[in-house]
Amino acid sequence: MPDITENGSTSIFEIFEALTFGELSPYKIGGAAQGQIAEADYPKVMSAINRAVNKIQLDLRLNENSVRLKLIEGVLTYAIHSKHSLITGTDPIKFVDDSIYQPFEDDILEIRQIFNKQGTELPINKRNRADSLFVPAHNVIQHPFVKDGDVLAVIYSKYNRPRKVVTAEEAKTTYLPIPDYTLEALYSFVASIMSAGISTQQEIGDSQQHRAEYVRLINELKDNPVLPDAEYFNTKLTDNGLV
Repeated sequence: MPDITENGSTSIFEIFEALTFGELSPYKIGGAAQGQIAEADYPKVMSAINRAVNKIQLDLRLNENSVRLKLIEGVLTYAIHSKHSLITGTDPIKFVDDSIYQPFEDDILEIRQIFNKQGTELPINKRNRADSLFVPAHNVIQHPFVKDGDVLAVIYSKYNRPRKVVTAEEAKTTYLPIPDYTLEALYSFVASIMSAGISTQQEIGDSQQHRAEYVRLINELKDNPVLPDAEYFNTKLTDNGLV
């Protein structure tokens, strides 16, 4: 059985079946018959599924973590990478305050929030704010006014390591790191990718419709009380010893 505290309870094989009877039923994928997914085409469909998982986790803030940075006076740009770890880093500049028990795993998909050591959230990419930090890349923070001893807590969406499935047996024992209530959104996002790869006018229009349906479903889920709220994210500050 899957660990449903982290993963959904629906296998990749069941997801493939749902797609073939649903969103992908009108399309011919690879060498299979219309509406079918052959084993040879599993990698192609899994690529779309992995992209959908990252998108859903990002849009619904389902898979987040935090990392603490000890800033260094004179250093204004911080590329958050394990080579800068205070414990295991190989670079002479070390500022990632992790531990041997919880090492930083180079898994930033997108930086969502940044807090100072008083627990105050700092603005990001706001040119009209004197206290704004800047995030020019997914794991880079530019801090224009660093003092020695400054600390930041960075909350980020985690990158989902791609699942690889090449056989039906693997598909039956592989699960995704998203809850089952997001599957309808996943089906729509996957269909938008797969139909976009077919160059007829009909499929291009279908792709846009599937993406619009994805947006509708995500907005519906954001209004659902099962999702974490702002209070949940604020607890990450105490995890970093800031408040």
